[in-house]
Amino acid sequence: MQWLLLDIENASSVEGFINTLAESRFERIIYCLGELSNIANFDESQDAYQKYFNIYFATSAFIMMKMVASLDSSQPSQLIYISSRSAIYPSFDFLYAAVKSGLTSFITSLAKRLEYPMSALSVAPGLIIDSSMYKKMAKDIQDSHHYRSGNRLLSLEDAARLILNIDCEQSIRQSGQIIEIGPSYE
Repeated sequence: MQWLLLDIENASSVEGFINTLAESRFERIIYCLGELSNIANFDESQDAYQKYFNIYFATSAFIMMKMVASLDSSQPSQLIYISSRSAIYPSFDFLYAAVKSGLTSFITSLAKRLEYPMSALSVAPGLIIDSSMYKKMAKDIQDSHHYRSGNRLLSLEDAARLILNIDCEQSIRQSGQIIEIGPSYE
C-alpha cells in the first residue's frame, strides 16, 4: 500500500501529486477528499462558493481523470472514490452535499468510458465517528447522525476494511455503481 498526500489548495502540490501518479501503475487507487464548507447561510459571497467548488469539485474531478491513466490496464484495476451519504440523502451542509453528489455522478459517468478490465465506482459511507469531519461538527449534528444511524456509526478502521474488501475482479461488474457502506439512516 502506498499513501500519496497532497494539499489540494496548492497548485504545485497537485501537480507534484499528478506527476508522482504518472510514474507508476496501480491495481487500486482510492481517492478520499472532502471537507465541510462551513457555509451555512445564504448571504455568503459568490467568491466563497466559487472557491469551495473550485477546490473540492473542479480540482478533484481533474485529479480523478489523471488517476485513470495510472490504473494498470493489464489486470483488473479500480478507481474508488470515497463519496458520502450526503451525495444521496439530504445533508446539513448543502455545499458539501452538492460537491459530493457532483463528484459521485462524475465518477459513475467516468466508469462508462473505462475499458476492460478497469473499473470505477463510488463508495458512500455515513458519517465516520473518528474522522476529522466528525470532530469538527457541532454536537447537535453529531447527535442527529447517531440517532439516524441507530448509534451504529462506522469507525475509520471499519470503513477502511469494508472499502479494501471490494474485490478488483468483482468491481468490474460493479463499475459505475454507488455502494453504500455502514448503517442505514432510514
